[in-house]
Amino acid sequence: MALIARRLRLSPGHRFPRHAHQGWSFGLLRGGSVRLRRDGVWSQATPASATVLHPGELHDGVVDEDRALSYVAVTVPEDVVADLLGGGRSPSFTDIIQPSEPVRRLVNSTHSGAPEEQREQTVAALCSVFAHSRVVTTGEPGTRSARRLATAVKLRLDACFTEPVRILDIAGHLGVTPAALIRAFRRSHGLSPYAYVVSRRVDLARQLLDAGVQPIEVAGRAGFYDQPHLNRHFTRMVGVPPGAYQRG
Repeated sequence: MALIARRLRLSPGHRFPRHAHQGWSFGLLRGGSVRLRRDGVWSQATPASATVLHPGELHDGVVDEDRALSYVAVTVPEDVVADLLGGGRSPSFTDIIQPSEPVRRLVNSTHSGAPEEQREQTVAALCSVFAHSRVVTTGEPGTRSARRLATAVKLRLDACFTEPVRILDIAGHLGVTPAALIRAFRRSHGLSPYAYVVSRRVDLARQLLDAGVQPIEVAGRAGFYDQPHLNRHFTRMVGVPPGAYQRG
């Protein structure tokens, strides 16, 4: 079972920029509160609640000013959740859920090195909560042409985000100006192509750290210029430096 569980602590008032995770990401709050923004809508998560982030869902947020945020971050591959719930398509859930006390205890006691049986029980327990929290979500559509352009750009960036970003080349290949490309991408996804690439690199760095790769090796493999470049962006998005995250 490819479950990753980390115990993290973020400072009061910490702001993390818009980014996404490639797997399902669940955050069980143990102390403090956080406001998350998705599709322009803010939601508040408080202790004992859990946040649910869909694979690839862009979001940003801010920790409450009065208290540090303490939480357990659980990441599960998309196909694992889909298989447990039945059917091949990725389901939709509400963004804040209220797990029962037994589920909270199970998640709190789970870590990446826990026995396989316990990790399976944790994912199954979370999915049992999610099964009662499904929703149909709709976003405000932009123009069809702009959305098609933004989708084409995103596909290209996803294919080469560890390499230098060349917006001029992408724009030329798609037959649009760089300004039109950036405008369409920002309108559809809420951030610039460059910011999206950084978010993908940070997410890859997180996956490499979860796999046990040393921070000094992660920078180059994730597309960062050097270790300070990785540290700066990783800390800004995740809230802790790579080394501290790996020890969490």
